[in-house]
Amino acid sequence: MPRKKESQSCSDDNEDELTTTITNPGSGPILIPDERTLIVIPLDSGNYKHTALPKKWILDERIAEKLRFNAHLKISSTPYKFASHKSTSPPTNIGNFPSIRNLKSIFVSLYIEEQWQKDFCDKFILTSSQTLEELKFHFYYDQNFPSFSGTVFPKLKKLVTNSGRYRNHTNPPIKRICQAVTEAFPAFKYSNINCEDLYEISKLGLLQKFPLLELKSFLIRNKSRAHELPTLPYKLLQKHCLTLENLDLRLGFGTKDIEWKFPAFPALKRLRIYFCTKFQNFGFESPPGSGSFGRIDYKACVPALEIFHIHSFDFPSFAAFIPPEDNTCPVIKSVREVDINLFRFCKSWNYEATPVLKERTLINIRLDAGTYGKTPPKEWELDERIAEKLSFNTNIKISANKSLSPPKNLQDFPPIRNLKSILVQIKITEQWQKDFCNEIILGSAPTLEELQLHCDQNFPSFSATVFPRLKKLVINGGRTRAQLDPVIERIGQAVTEAFPALQCFTINCEHLLDLKAFYHKTGHRAHELPSLLHKLLQKHCLTPEKLELHLGSNDKKVEWKFPALPALKKFTIYFCTMFQKFEFESGLGSGKIDYAVCFPVLQTLHIHSFDFSTYFFSSYDFSSFSAFIPPEDEEPCPVVKSLREFNINIFWYKETNELAQAALYPRLVDIFPYAKICINN
Repeated sequence: MPRKKESQSCSDDNEDELTTTITNPGSGPILIPDERTLIVIPLDSGNYKHTALPKKWILDERIAEKLRFNAHLKISSTPYKFASHKSTSPPTNIGNFPSIRNLKSIFVSLYIEEQWQKDFCDKFILTSSQTLEELKFHFYYDQNFPSFSGTVFPKLKKLVTNSGRYRNHTNPPIKRICQAVTEAFPAFKYSNINCEDLYEISKLGLLQKFPLLELKSFLIRNKSRAHELPTLPYKLLQKHCLTLENLDLRLGFGTKDIEWKFPAFPALKRLRIYFCTKFQNFGFESPPGSGSFGRIDYKACVPALEIFHIHSFDFPSFAAFIPPEDNTCPVIKSVREVDINLFRFCKSWNYEATPVLKERTLINIRLDAGTYGKTPPKEWELDERIAEKLSFNTNIKISANKSLSPPKNLQDFPPIRNLKSILVQIKITEQWQKDFCNEIILGSAPTLEELQLHCDQNFPSFSATVFPRLKKLVINGGRTRAQLDPVIERIGQAVTEAFPALQCFTINCEHLLDLKAFYHKTGHRAHELPSLLHKLLQKHCLTPEKLELHLGSNDKKVEWKFPALPALKKFTIYFCTMFQKFEFESGLGSGKIDYAVCFPVLQTLHIHSFDFSTYFFSSYDFSSFSAFIPPEDEEPCPVVKSLREFNINIFWYKETNELAQAALYPRLVDIFPYAKICINN
């Protein structure tokens, strides 16, 4: 499965930046911490800066206390990037390390396994045999799978064993794995193993026990036998085609000349195919058992299909999944969810079968003919089939990268009036592009709920127009006075008059303070930032329930001041450098925080810091975060009873983040006892 990635946009290093979001009460749910967060035991000192690891070091025994609240453990050795350290002496306190008996999941990841490391891991696994539900191994070299002879794991349901490419054992410990599956794991349901081990396990008669088979490694590593690749999946699928309900396939690079063949699947409900190269050839057996392969016939090949996901880099690869255009368009009534990821729009598809996509997919209207790096044509046309798609999907994105003449059919383009969300993303804006976007926005005024656009795109005038349902307005861009000055008045008019139901408004912080005045982003005025923020928060201090702050990388010498916020329930703060100074308006007089005065009803506190420089220093400064912890000399220790969720991420690098956790953990548990589960996570 492809992973979804999130990226953080980085601002210009020459600008002082402050971004603020104040959310109205009840506008969104409070996030629940992931209960599957792992507690990590590193089997090395963590000192990777020296040419040799130290001879003496100790394990952090406080990990045992955390594991009483979080039963998910990861045990790892020296990371791959520091693999030059080939040997690690055992810690001096390994014999006295507390025994843990309540673990639910254990993940063992060892780069070069030494005997003391193996014994340490086996001890944790065996002592938690009565509670363990999931066990995962990652071997970089040998599959040194432990022996569980004489031990029963009554609750263990899942076993995962992954090994790297450098396997020294020609005969992996298949017998020990099979013994565990058949004798030690009576409740066993799920196994994930390397393809190389699949054949040996199949000879022992274990595959018939599992409803799911997942092949995650290379079927054939020998290029001289690559011609056998298409027949292997076909034979396997044909053997199980009558009962198979879910099928996921990922076809890698280097297979573009291979023709893939599929049998008919009368019981298949979910089909997901990912191919990473162009010109894949697909053939589907129709009618079943005929030995004749061609384009798919859904009624004959997959009559019960409900979910269909396909991801490709070109349209020809996808064409095999669409019936020929010269035939009557078939309607596939069984399909309820379709996810198609292509560079071009599909020419023909049943959009009525995609109710799931309505809430999360944008229909894209390109105002540049999709030319990208090529020279734009003099004559081109908008795809009028987009209007048909919008009758089923009311979320639209208008984008362009190049400046070019308007399309020939611009005047004849069907009107669009039923939209719920509009995203305008245009780098170069011609007058005809502005008029086109404004016409679509105004045409959907009665139904529009969300609008996102760049404020340097000649923000439209909504005078005498009311958007009764619009709840969310996002304005991006506008980093210079020349871009924003002409439209500030229009933005203010829209917020106060045109959008009566507005609940969420996002804009650069300096424009949010006063829409009739403009704040310069000049370095010599950076000292004004704290006073601007303090005045804004003080003005609204009695009502905000959620506050989110992003402090830029050039603000490390600035001292931030916060008033008391008696109604605040969620506080999230990101600062891109350490050594930030914070003061809180409270009765202590020292600027230190007093939660009972400053945030008496606070339920959620998230603090994040990203500072690359901390990686290059041997001593780490926690002063930025310490401002959010009451002074240690304060007696008795203040207890914040309202806080239920706590999240701290101080350093970019894992090793330094763990150091910060070890230094701050005892104090955090004392102050926030009702957030102990989150702190342990």
